[in-house]
Amino acid sequence: MLIESTPLPFADRGYIYFAEMTIDGDTFIKIGYSRNPLKRFQTDEFDDVDAHIKFKNIIPMQDWMFDFPEGNPSSDYWEQRLHSVLRRSEYTYTPYHEFSGITECYKLDTVGYRAAIDYLEEQLQDMAPALHYCIQY
Repeated sequence: MLIESTPLPFADRGYIYFAEMTIDGDTFIKIGYSRNPLKRFQTDEFDDVDAHIKFKNIIPMQDWMFDFPEGNPSSDYWEQRLHSVLRRSEYTYTPYHEFSGITECYKLDTVGYRAAIDYLEEQLQDMAPALHYCIQY
């Protein structure tokens, strides 16, 4: 397994990541939540395959992103919101290799990837303590 390392920005509540995965030639995007995405894939699930992971985006989750009047949701709240939208799209994908997280995979083209980022950004903009909250592509 080759995991391309990237520096993790500071986060209060972990990270939402967009990982471009190639497993035995099958390429797709996995969207997930992890306290440390760089360690997320260091499991024996990938010992018997040729796997490569490159993070397209790692979005730090801050405490203010979970500050709702009705209470503080779980740390994977925003990941689940993304999945609820994407699972109703044409981008849903089931990889050939089974692993934990297989239901969180998509064949996102540039338009789909940007739409997913834009959706998350739009949801968070009203909550942001500073003006012009932005997630880089």
